[in-house]
Amino acid sequence: MIRRNFHKKCTGLVLEHLPNSSRLIGMFWIVLLLSSIFVTQPKTPEDLRWKNRILVISNVQSEGKWFSKANIDLLETRKLLVFFFQNGQLVNSNFPDSIDSEKFLKKLHNQKTVENWVLIGLDGGIKAGGKEIPDLKTILQTIDAMPMRQSEIKRKDDGNN
Repeated sequence: MIRRNFHKKCTGLVLEHLPNSSRLIGMFWIVLLLSSIFVTQPKTPEDLRWKNRILVISNVQSEGKWFSKANIDLLETRKLLVFFFQNGQLVNSNFPDSIDSEKFLKKLHNQKTVENWVLIGLDGGIKAGGKEIPDLKTILQTIDAMPMRQSEIKRKDDGNN
């Protein structure tokens, strides 16, 4: 009871000494600060490091097969997010949030040559890339051969016994 009255007195003392315009400006800044807290920034590859593997594919016309129900399960099991770009614009993905397309596309240019696709591991390093159309089976085999994926499989197997 004393604490509540103290808070009311202190707040009242501060506000009663401010002119109306200052109160309004103060309230505006509080509202602006609170609203900025709830706005999410577009995700970058760095935001997904240690959470997901990433496959960035650009200017390749084969995105349909990647997102069938059976394939979505395979992608989720491997923590693989796939981003299809066409002419610099994201056209399809299994990632629900907004992304910073420019930073994802930059990953295609981090190689000595410009690639049409790159596979990025959990650690953020580029694991594979190429100019040809990436094959889902080959990508999944590449991931399954990675040491971290082997650890995931082993942990899952140990948990089932």
